Amino acid sequence: MKTEKNIKLKIINTYSKGFDSVKTEETSPLVMNLPEDKYTELINGNLKFEVYETNEELDQYLFNIYVGEVYTFGQMRKMYPKFTFSEGMSWLELSVINDETPCIFYKDVYKKYVLLAKLNPEDLVVKDNLELQNLIESLVMELENPAQKMSRKLNI
Repeated sequence: MKTEKNIKLKIINTYSKGFDSVKTEETSPLVMNLPEDKYTELINGNLKFEVYETNEELDQYLFNIYVGEVYTFGQMRKMYPKFTFSEGMSWLELSVINDETPCIFYKDVYKKYVLLAKLNPEDLVVKDNLELQNLIESLVMELENPAQKMSRKLNI
């Protein structure tokens, strides 16, 4: 029987500034296994991470973590009508976005906004690497706290 001690988190950097495509666990330059990799140094330019609950048997997708800013699609069109779209988005994802859709944006090297993704209810957004590191530390604390039960959806 599996105990709560066997549960770990896997965080995969699937998209960053400079990536020419979305990465997988096999192709990503950064895969963190928590709590073991809790002291991993994060570099600037990370934009999207996929978080999985994992044990010896399987990986269960939990949510995405994005580094950026949240605006509705319509708000961004009014504020910065010349924003661009990320190479990490598919046409299918773009087809379901309307003016009321909450989205994640980041600024490129020219300080222009780029649409990174459509925000889903389970996703988390942080504004920078410091907030990302704090979030990862919170996830590790939750994993290491034996009095607190882990669930399929982490309480942050």
